[in-house]
Amino acid sequence: MPSPIQTGSVVWWRNGRYLVASVTDRSVAICPIEVGPCPRHRADVALDWFEALSLRVDSGSVIRCVPFGVPVSSVVLAGGLACGALMARVQLGISKEVQARAFEMRHSQQIQEIS
Repeated sequence: MPSPIQTGSVVWWRNGRYLVASVTDRSVAICPIEVGPCPRHRADVALDWFEALSLRVDSGSVIRCVPFGVPVSSVVLAGGLACGALMARVQLGISKEVQARAFEMRHSQQIQEIS
């Protein structure tokens, strides 16, 4: 039987809630949902009040667009589903974070070569 978990689902994993960025039959890529983080991270996507309500999370929460993979069997649906517009912003946030990390890695390697 296929899992009801889909891209945009809010799930429980360990001790927190996460947004599913992508899903396969065996694994999910999840992004943490941070409640009122301070300081903010460059990869954070802020939620408006309606998005927070739809995801069933506190207002002021953000999606931290730094996904990691876990087995699909290790997450449990928490309720809430992200709309297409929010998922587009999350995917853009993930893309920007990946590009920033790649730039930092190249820059770090160049500095090490000079040293």
